[in-house]
Amino acid sequence: MKQNILIKITQLAIFFVVMVPFAVFATPSITSVAGTVVDRQSVTVNGTSFGTKSPVAPYFWDTVDNQSSYSGLSNGATVPAGPSYPWLSNNGITHGNPVTINKSAPLRGPRTANYLSGKAGSGATSNASGMTLGYPSATHVDSNHTYVTYWLYKNYSDSTVTASNKFMRMNSSSAWPGIYEASWTTNVGCYVYDVNTSSYISGTTNAGAGNVHFWPSWPAQSTWGRMETIVDSTTPAFTTGLVGGGYVTLTSSGGMSANLGYVDGIGWDVDQAVTGGVYWGEVYIDTTWARVEICDSSTKAASSHCEIQIPQTTWNDSQLQIQVNQGSFANGSTAYLFVVDANNVASPGKQITFGSGGGVTVTPVQNLKVNSVTP
Repeated sequence: MKQNILIKITQLAIFFVVMVPFAVFATPSITSVAGTVVDRQSVTVNGTSFGTKSPVAPYFWDTVDNQSSYSGLSNGATVPAGPSYPWLSNNGITHGNPVTINKSAPLRGPRTANYLSGKAGSGATSNASGMTLGYPSATHVDSNHTYVTYWLYKNYSDSTVTASNKFMRMNSSSAWPGIYEASWTTNVGCYVYDVNTSSYISGTTNAGAGNVHFWPSWPAQSTWGRMETIVDSTTPAFTTGLVGGGYVTLTSSGGMSANLGYVDGIGWDVDQAVTGGVYWGEVYIDTTWARVEICDSSTKAASSHCEIQIPQTTWNDSQLQIQVNQGSFANGSTAYLFVVDANNVASPGKQITFGSGGGVTVTPVQNLKVNSVTP
């Protein structure tokens, strides 16, 4: 009898040691998509190993045309800012010209507006600094894992740019300047700056001169490109790049320890006058890497066009609900839906058609990781 009990206890111990890790780290898998996949409609995604997400909704989602406080603004109007608006400040770093609302070309997909930092006309010179919106007004929840993505369109050429015109800054504090600041710029790529010592963080990867990280690719002129940043403050590591293009990862053995999860400013902080400016919008920020995307390839790693989806109402291990964000995918086009878990591991693609329900699941190599903090 004692021997049987001992055998059962041993078997149970082996089960927990061997089986539980596989359950914890299992790759997400989609079994079905219920509902019609049309822009701004709700669909339900069923499957396994999604994990849980709380709160379900992203921390911040701003398409410009989904903000009721902007509804009465005309084309070219200054973006209002403050606690009752989506952004706390217009000119997040306190100087320069304000960001404006754009309701004319270039627009993307079904969106009817975006932000403009700089000049709309190709013949106008912009030399103003700080044309950024700073800090979303929602109360920030400090997180070790931060995810930021948005779309950007340049109407100027980088060929003559030699100064650091910045698209985005992230900070270690909700009060500038904080301790560390990461900047993403046109000519030199990306860097992390220690405000206290007035120096660049050392011990980084992919470094060029002065610990600045040279960029492998940029959005082409007069083309929409999706920017993506993944912050892991436990390592720490800071990965940022162009979806479908190149990524750069900053890690540090030089003492960086604070979270870089605060969005200091998005837009265009100009150090060198150029002709034109940038349009941008569809800003998605969350305090977890867990997300849903619809892409143009059956594997996430091979995709060059992905649209972030908007979680709502439900996200548990076997079911989640999203509001469809069709972006620039055409009605009737085929694409693939992916669930990405909190570890940044993507499911196999689930084929869908815009205007209809879900299709078949495409099974790539198991345990595929995409857009990780070590690309």
